[in-house]
Amino acid sequence: MSRPLPPLNAIRYFEAAARYQSFRRAADELGVTQGAVSKQVALLEDTIGVRLFERDSGGVTLTLEGRELGLSIAPAFEILERSFERYNRAGPGSKRIRLATLASFAAAFLVPRFDRLTSGLPGVELELFTSDRIVDLAKEEADLSIRHGGGGWSGVVSKPLDHGMLVPVAAPGLLQRHRGADPNDELPRTARRIQVFLSDEWRTYAADRKLAGGLSPNPIVLEHFAVATSAALQGLGVALLPKLLICDHLSSGALLAFSDPVQWEQGFYLVQSGEEPQVPELTALVELLQHEVEDALAS
Repeated sequence: MSRPLPPLNAIRYFEAAARYQSFRRAADELGVTQGAVSKQVALLEDTIGVRLFERDSGGVTLTLEGRELGLSIAPAFEILERSFERYNRAGPGSKRIRLATLASFAAAFLVPRFDRLTSGLPGVELELFTSDRIVDLAKEEADLSIRHGGGGWSGVVSKPLDHGMLVPVAAPGLLQRHRGADPNDELPRTARRIQVFLSDEWRTYAADRKLAGGLSPNPIVLEHFAVATSAALQGLGVALLPKLLICDHLSSGALLAFSDPVQWEQGFYLVQSGEEPQVPELTALVELLQHEVEDALAS
């Protein structure tokens, strides 16, 4: 069995970076961000166990091993280029930014605002990448991430998008069925509760409101925000959900807040690699996201 090659994408990015001896110029040719080139080169270095570039404040310089590898793989890329010359192939027409986040956040917040975000980024291809795990920005080809948690992740710079608040909500039909009940006290005791967090956000609500009568037993425990939101919309129970995920439902009246928000220990964060230089397109996307979040929280 032949020895497996390093990731081909990493080889491609290295070839361009070695040819220009510049991550920025390689990024321009490939239609990606400079950070994406840096990550792929680092991945190749980790895979083969050799440092290919020296990095300093003035830019990058090929090491001896990097120069030798660049020269040895250049003919292979020339052969590939000649092989595809007879096919019509458009070059990269735009820069690409890959945003990684939870599927629930993408579906509830980003997708409804996708046209506004992309119209504010002319010449940029915005790609959404959804995953329930924490994406490693140092090794994976994601330029930006939106995470939910307590913040303080190592190796990255994180900025809070919201204030870690959960909004008590219910469908109008459910509130109608419990008409007359005190929404702050009786509703969480008499209506079915939808629970999302293993640490039980409703106990925090009860302590915050100093509920004397306790909470209704046997809540519906759902692990994902999207499923919990769907259950609340169907009138299956009352829920405590982040406003960013339900702001559109609150605006339309599909969900109604029946009490003030409760402070929660976790929230949504905008996360970037601490080592990645900021590029104008990425800065513009961050500003657009922050503007959209501010509008949603203010509504």
